Amino acid sequence: KHTGIDHVIDKVVSRLGGLSCAYLIGHFARGKDHPVIDILLVGHDIQKTYLNSFVKKAEKYINRHINYTIASPGELRTQLKMHPEAWLLWKKD
Repeated sequence: KHTGIDHVIDKVVSRLGGLSCAYLIGHFARGKDHPVIDILLVGHDIQKTYLNSFVKKAEKYINRHINYTIASPGELRTQLKMHPEAWLLWKKD
């Protein structure tokens, strides 16, 4: 059986709960290598226990620290103004 990255992303996103979109922000979004990856997650009722578990596993795998910010859809515009470098990683269909 062949599993593409799109299937992996769909599985992770479905377990996160109410995620509506995700943005890369910070140094990586500006195209600069950095030991910390900053991500903005937008949605309602995001499952933080699963998110924290996934982040820990991902950090070990990529050997970098991951910081994330969770915002409601109503806060998205403000967050994007604070992070003009934001790069859309994923958006719910």
